[in-house]
Amino acid sequence: MINKELLNELSKKYNKNKDNIIRERFLNKTELIDLIMDKNTSLDVEFNCLIDTHGITNQYDSGRCWIFGGLNILREKVIKKCNLNNFELSGSFLAYYDKLEKINYIINRLIELVLEGKDIYDKEISNLLNIGVEDGGYFTGFSNLVMKYGIVPKSVFKETYQSTNTGEINQILNRLIKKFYLELELYPKKHKSIKNKYRVCL
Repeated sequence: MINKELLNELSKKYNKNKDNIIRERFLNKTELIDLIMDKNTSLDVEFNCLIDTHGITNQYDSGRCWIFGGLNILREKVIKKCNLNNFELSGSFLAYYDKLEKINYIINRLIELVLEGKDIYDKEISNLLNIGVEDGGYFTGFSNLVMKYGIVPKSVFKETYQSTNTGEINQILNRLIKKFYLELELYPKKHKSIKNKYRVCL
């Protein structure tokens, strides 16, 4: 059982070991992976197949790896077909429409469930509100987005601070979805007007 006595005991034991002061300094300023990785381990870097690529693309502080992975495949095709030295497709463009599609799905599904008489204790409603809008996705989602919205060069739809740091914008969108649900639960018969109201917000 964790109680005050146990915490005091653990604290005394920790502070008794003077090496922990040094460990704290390392841990406060260094990534754990850099501390635990064995630099002397040699990696086999021989490959029997090399793919021509044109530099790396940067998803920054976002979870858009699945979009960038898909775009990098298409990018190589465009570079080859158009005989370009370098070229990049817009990850921000597809991520924008991905957010719209996810929000639209959540809103429509919440409406369906509420009209069926489900409430906050329903597993699916609880799950939709808990997970909300995230950056992640799969290749099928990438394919669907490309088929519906197409692709554009990065120069046409550039990265912004928000597209490269998506944590805050996701929080805001998820708060709006929760606010939408609260209104929907209070006035289910007005679901169309509530939906239109939040579409303007989103």
